[in-house]
This record gives sequence, structure tokens and C-alpha cells, in this order.
Amino acid sequence: MLCQVCKKREAVIHITEYIGGVKKELHICEECAKELGVIGMLKEMDIPVDENMVKKLFEVMVQGGVVKTSSVEKKERCPVCGLTFEEFKENGLLGCSECYTTFKEEIKPYLLNIHGSIKHVGKKKGEKYVALSPVEKEIKRLKRELEVAVEEERYEDAARIRDKIKELMDNAKKSNR
Repeated sequence: MLCQVCKKREAVIHITEYIGGVKKELHICEECAKELGVIGMLKEMDIPVDENMVKKLFEVMVQGGVVKTSSVEKKERCPVCGLTFEEFKENGLLGCSECYTTFKEEIKPYLLNIHGSIKHVGKKKGEKYVALSPVEKEIKRLKRELEVAVEEERYEDAARIRDKIKELMDNAKKSNR
């Protein structure tokens, strides 16, 4: 596979990122990785905050079609209320109903994490609110996390999460006896 930066040398570094269930890949040769600072980043594991390197890497990923620019990078504003996605991230509140359409792709991970789904289902007619215990809430959260891990093909993480769910459920059953 050729390097996506120089398009000349063989790619030896392959970076795969999953965001909101979307897979993004970058294949890069050692020389280009050195120029961009990727090798240092990978070796150290605590990512150096080199703005130019991050900017170059992102530009390469956009130019190579690996990443599509979104309203986050474009600093897009909601046409109705003028809110930016950065402002939403700061205060956690959308300004109006049009924000859901404007920032649709960007808010999916937040909705999935908070509500366990990206679609609002609401309550069923006549359904009463039942408060969940802390253990039930944790099991529900872990089940959502498990779904995401399987969807992103992180099977080792999924197995650990599955085992944790089983452990919590077994402990809950024992304490109810």
C-alpha cells in the first residue's frame, strides 16, 4: 500500500480511528511520518501538542479523503440561533431545534453516550417512570458501551465489558435472594 502523503513509498504506519461508528484510516511511510511527527507521537503515547504537526496531519487526511470536513472544522453556525459546535461543547446545550440538523453528525456520539440511542423514542402511552438503581444504571451504560465496542470491532474491550455486565448481574441476583 502506498503512502497517502507522498504517494511514492510503501506505507509502514497504518492509523485507524473510529469516531461515532465512522472508520477513518491513514497509511503513511516512515519518512513522511518523521516529517509530520507521527513516529514520536506513537512512541511516546502521550501525544505531543504540536499544532503544526496536527494541522498538517489533518490536512493530509482531508486531502486524501480520509476525513471529511464537518461543521466543527468549518466553525459552522446554526442558521437560526447562531450557536457553534464549540459553544455546545462548552455548555452542553443546543440553542434551538435547528441545531440538531446543523450539527447532526457531530452530536451523534453525545446522544449515543447519554441516551443509548441516536433516535428519540419517548415514553410509551401509559408508561410510568421507574427509577433505576445505581447498579441497573451501570449495567445499562455498560450495555451501550458493549454495543459500541462490538460495532467498532474492539472485541477485547467488548469481552471485558461483557464480563463486567455478567459480574454486576450475578451480584445483583445474589443480593436479591
